[in-house]
Amino acid sequence: MDLLKAALNTKRQSLENKELVGPEKKYFKREELIKKEEEEYWEKSSEKLRASINNENQFTNKGLGLSSNLGNSYFMCSKDLILIMLLLQIMWMICCQEKR
Repeated sequence: MDLLKAALNTKRQSLENKELVGPEKKYFKREELIKKEEEEYWEKSSEKLRASINNENQFTNKGLGLSSNLGNSYFMCSKDLILIMLLLQIMWMICCQEKR
């Protein structure tokens, strides 16, 4: 029984951290949970994209001509642009493997 209570408390705490429930709000809509999880996913994806763009060896040394001095405004981009950049990165990796 203690295990079940601990699991429920863990789940409740994670929902409180996502600001879906709290002292004044007892219930939440599943749609809100999905929206929060999607926002977290896109934040993590943009961080990975940011890290891969800042990698000097991967981009500037291989001829794409992207510099790491793009500034923070470059990273305030839409989901579509993030997907396009990820696809370009994958295509570039495939091209590099075919040249070998």
